[in-house]
Amino acid sequence: MATPRRSSRKKSRADLPHSVFISYARKTSRKPAEKLHRKLGGESGLAFLDTSDIEAGQHFPKILVEALLDAVVVVVFADETYFKRWYCLRELRTALAPFEALLRRSGASEQQKVAALSHIVFALPPGGPANMLHGLPSLVRQGSWPSADQTATLVQLIKTRLSSIGPSIRADIGNDQAADMIRATLLEESALPPPMNLTGMTRFPLSLPGSLGEGFVGRADDLWRIHFALFTMRGEPAASAALSGALEGGGGFGKTRLALEYLHRFGSHYPGGLFWVDADVSEEALQERFHSILRVLKP
Repeated sequence: MATPRRSSRKKSRADLPHSVFISYARKTSRKPAEKLHRKLGGESGLAFLDTSDIEAGQHFPKILVEALLDAVVVVVFADETYFKRWYCLRELRTALAPFEALLRRSGASEQQKVAALSHIVFALPPGGPANMLHGLPSLVRQGSWPSADQTATLVQLIKTRLSSIGPSIRADIGNDQAADMIRATLLEESALPPPMNLTGMTRFPLSLPGSLGEGFVGRADDLWRIHFALFTMRGEPAASAALSGALEGGGGFGKTRLALEYLHRFGSHYPGGLFWVDADVSEEALQERFHSILRVLKP
């Protein structure tokens, strides 16, 4: 009788949960983040760093989200650029999820609030402004935090936190359904670019209907199909004719919302102008809107 063969696949470090998640803006905090990562053992150590701990072929957003939820301590390199990067802000929002969950329950004590924030460690820019954390809870703003170049101090603080606090962010949220919702939301948001600031672009009307922002979920693939057909397949814009397309579907399908979200999220790819026309009006009103667009193009 043949003996069943065991799989010889060696379990990689990326398959194992990390105790520490390093959240940073690559443009400005790469060097101190990588230095901290090395001091915590590198790829085989305590910390997850998104440039080092994701193996070829793995799904980047999924691995990133799981590492964040499984972390016990999240280190935030909180410089000015960090608060301008949508992916950094979503990592920060997830790190704050246990605190937000606590606030939704009435009667939380000060000690419970401190505990709900204890898994976050901030590294501030050397000589950075004192108000760098002005948009965060008061318990965070009042903390004494090391600067990003004080690697040894950060390592000691992280190890102290690891020895004194318990579960991961996922467990600390205290609700499997809430954790699953956070995970699903992060994966959905990672599949879509955020709404852009269209100020300065040629457009009509100047006041456009707003984007749903994070409330627009479940349609990422539809938006990418539109963009692939209209923009990617066009090739070199300067050498090819503009493409046009139409969305077809029954009433209530969400065609208008889909078109509007495409305008807000991908409009920057069309420097010639953005024009939103509601054709469900009289012929005279429609002609007036076309004339207004012409005046924008040729004042």
